Amino acid sequence: MESRNFLLYATDLSLIEDKINEILVNFPADTTIENRSIKDDGIGQILGELNTPTFLNSNKCIVIKDSEQIFKLSSDYYRHFINYLGNPASFSVLILVFSNINFPDFKDLKTLCVYYDLTAIKQSNEEYLRTMLEKQGYTISEVALSLLLTYGEDLTLLKNILQELMTYKITEKNITEADVNALLEPPLEDNVYELSNAVIQRDSLKAYLIYQDLEKNNISITYLIGLLLNKFQEMYNNNILIGAGYTQNDLAELYKVKLGRAYYMLQEAKNTSSKSLKRAISKLNDLEYGIKKGTLNPKVAFSTYLLSL
Repeated sequence: MESRNFLLYATDLSLIEDKINEILVNFPADTTIENRSIKDDGIGQILGELNTPTFLNSNKCIVIKDSEQIFKLSSDYYRHFINYLGNPASFSVLILVFSNINFPDFKDLKTLCVYYDLTAIKQSNEEYLRTMLEKQGYTISEVALSLLLTYGEDLTLLKNILQELMTYKITEKNITEADVNALLEPPLEDNVYELSNAVIQRDSLKAYLIYQDLEKNNISITYLIGLLLNKFQEMYNNNILIGAGYTQNDLAELYKVKLGRAYYMLQEAKNTSSKSLKRAISKLNDLEYGIKKGTLNPKVAFSTYLLSL
């Protein structure tokens, strides 16, 4: 019987994404990927999804991003989860992602999953991007690559930008400095993108540090909240559209954007659950209302919000 439970230990999101793609090569091409959070979605809902076949695809893959929460489950739910691992559904693939494995019962999971330790893989951002281009048959000028690398240390962000550039130059397969300048968003938008990712992932420290950098530019809190709300609302809308069958081409036509940008939007929406987005939108709306009403101090309220994610 083929393995259907996988456990990934890693701190680099890009390595996780690559390994997931590598795993799914062994399953039907129509396998759908759904990202789930125990904290946001609940283990009961996740187990229900794993045990429910999809009518449009032969297989589904559920990725649990906060797998450390497994060890905070009640004894009943933990037992149900372990029982599922011992007898997984024939149409579901389960991938558990851990950034910390220092739990006494971690060995229980290892015996029921195929285990990959990705922490030993060491590669610079430049090496990673060069390899990514080479695998797809692309070339890039040294100036363009150097310019791309100045847009942050977050490999996931750089990888997404490069994917957009590759889509944009899919015919020529050669990326130049002009292409980078033409497609890269302004630095503020990049920072807001990183901040929104940190908020969705509930990475309070990263979110707060990004906010501190933005604060140096004297950006008002209400303006920043507005940008985040617009970003999350767009992601939520796209999440609904994708669920209704919209494709990359449909998003490009709807928003009047290039295919590269539409790809970027599609991946953002697919990798975040609608429940997480609704939670973020609701909290930001309450925060914005309190600040505008005058009952909340903007800096204190926004800082507290980020640090309590």
